[in-house]
Amino acid sequence: MLALSTALLLIAMMRWEARKSSSISPALVLRFMAWIGEKSYSLYAVHTPVLGILWVQFAWFRDRTSATTALAALAAVFLAAMVTYRGVERPSHVWAKGNRR
Repeated sequence: MLALSTALLLIAMMRWEARKSSSISPALVLRFMAWIGEKSYSLYAVHTPVLGILWVQFAWFRDRTSATTALAALAAVFLAAMVTYRGVERPSHVWAKGNRR
């Protein structure tokens, strides 16, 4: 469900960007898409463990299928992805650039 809603959001944003009469600047949409692209591996890597932990540890997550619960889960996934990106992925890129021969 989360993957489907994310895909629909991205498709809607790309269609919105394609319309030149949009109230959102295309540059803003493209920057957002680039930001998501930079963090995409971290998002991919952490979404299953985070959602699994929420499912197992918190009964409120299992028992509710509301928009609030989905937003809380999405926020938890993004938070974990940002920690992973800043603490693991970005330092590994710096390390890899420094160790090129």
